[in-house]
Amino acid sequence: MAKKKIVTAITFSLLMLTFTQNAGAFDVTGGMTWQDRTGPGFGAALGINGCTRDWCDDWDTTASIGTVLEFFWRVIPNVVIFFDLHIGHIPADADAFFVDDDDVMALQLTTGAEFHLPVAAWVAPYIGLGFGYAFWGVWGESDVMGLMSEDFYLGLHGVDFQLRFGADFYPFSSMHNLAIGPALYVGMPYWVEMCIDIDKGIDECDEPDDMMGYDTDQEDLPIIVFFGGMLRYGF
Repeated sequence: MAKKKIVTAITFSLLMLTFTQNAGAFDVTGGMTWQDRTGPGFGAALGINGCTRDWCDDWDTTASIGTVLEFFWRVIPNVVIFFDLHIGHIPADADAFFVDDDDVMALQLTTGAEFHLPVAAWVAPYIGLGFGYAFWGVWGESDVMGLMSEDFYLGLHGVDFQLRFGADFYPFSSMHNLAIGPALYVGMPYWVEMCIDIDKGIDECDEPDDMMGYDTDQEDLPIIVFFGGMLRYGF
């Protein structure tokens, strides 16, 4: 009985010692390696972007390739301030709007902050909020109002509110500031202006709900989504 108690005590002591030695990997500081990660850095992402809501259904959009370029500053190990540019191509097929050969581009300029929570020194999930400028534009050929094969442009300009989710993985011990991981950005713009330009027919900019001939309620206008792989390097 005494031997069992001794073995149990030794086992418990070893487990406590192991946990103590590795505890830094499971708290919000992430251990010494994580605490060293502060300062500026650059990031780049490649992935899939698209849009959602009734407006995107009306334009019959599909997902396509998008890119993100980013500058960030890790103020403290858990807080990152970011400035980024997202450009994406979104194929569309807007026959219902009398537009052919249409091509959609989404653009976002965003700044904000992320909160990182390291569950180990080599991985840190994060959540963030962003604020900035959003653009959604379509170019094509239009025969609306009998104007055959005229160049067509429609653009939305808005104030973007962005939610960000992701995780940074640090797989290289020799480059402890290099991270790779998934990133999901959901931009929910408030669209303040719509512009329509048809070469010989219409050239007008106005608030979306004042523009004639389109379903332009705010709750129907695009939400821009990006999902991809992000690479970040801190200096």
